[in-house]
Amino acid sequence: MGLWFLNRPRPIKRTISVILDFLAIPFSLWLAFSLRLGEFYIPPNKQLWIFVLAPVIAIPIFIKSGLYRAIIRYIGMDAIWTIARTVLLFTLIFSVIVLTADDLAGLVPRTVYAIQAIILMLFVGGVA
Repeated sequence: MGLWFLNRPRPIKRTISVILDFLAIPFSLWLAFSLRLGEFYIPPNKQLWIFVLAPVIAIPIFIKSGLYRAIIRYIGMDAIWTIARTVLLFTLIFSVIVLTADDLAGLVPRTVYAIQAIILMLFVGGVA
């Protein structure tokens, strides 16, 4: 599988990376909720917008920060720093948006953001 991926043209690699991240972001959020609450988490209807909002915010940040360019060109310390910086920026922006969403802010425990950031770094770095 790895060799197949490496032999693809650069636009295909980027598209695959974006699709995988688009799936990994809501999954990491769900996993963070499940780990934080200690049970298989089923989000209530009031909270589903958060799972849709997360990739909508993250993917443009990932693209703008050059995450996909850094990962595809070389995998090393520079890519690790790019992943960490990008995920932390996403986590900061995402948490501020959710925490300032009036009465819906209480639906997300504050520790979920940190747990999701760690999981997302592993997912994004693992895809790299």
